[in-house]
Amino acid sequence: MAMIESRIDSGIAVLEINRPPVNSYTTELLKELDAALLDARFNDDVHAIVITGKVEKFFSAGADINMLSSKSLGFKNNFALHGHEVLMRLENTPKIIIAAINGHAVGGGLEIAMACDIRIAKKEGGRVGLAEINLGVMPGMGGTQRLPRLVGKARAMERRLLFEAADERLRRARVTAGKIFRASFSLWFARPSSHERRKTFGDFFRRRRLTQPS
Repeated sequence: MAMIESRIDSGIAVLEINRPPVNSYTTELLKELDAALLDARFNDDVHAIVITGKVEKFFSAGADINMLSSKSLGFKNNFALHGHEVLMRLENTPKIIIAAINGHAVGGGLEIAMACDIRIAKKEGGRVGLAEINLGVMPGMGGTQRLPRLVGKARAMERRLLFEAADERLRRARVTAGKIFRASFSLWFARPSSHERRKTFGDFFRRRRLTQPS
């Protein structure tokens, strides 16, 4: 059974992580994710990519700790390096990539989401954070670099050191951002040229600023 299930829906490649019970990843899952990203890159019918979890309540719980516990130090180092390489490919993919966070996204699961261009979280969907501090290790796939870029250095330190899950206000902000993006996303593909698409985004957000109460 494939651990990354992919389909194309109206120009959007949907990649679903499917490794019950918690969508933890192994070397094999990372290879499947990498292959699915390459397929979407080279498919001219795909204009954007969505990554989500198929397992209920889990986007991804990160690396499979039980699998890693029996491996050598060399394997663990190469496992982290492989994860870095997959997320670098994800981050550098020229097509828009959206993390649709349907549930818990902790540790490496959050690192996958942070490598995407946009993150949209389900309201009250689950915990979001870098849980490695509970294991006495550092995030292994770039979380220490990407999190400060997204939330600022001080907030990133607080989340890493205390493993603070995202609060309700942050989730509401992500849901609002998702609504804004979905509206602009539909306008984006309604226009034929890249110039008109850029204009559409600009017009959309200018109109939104003008209608905001002062």
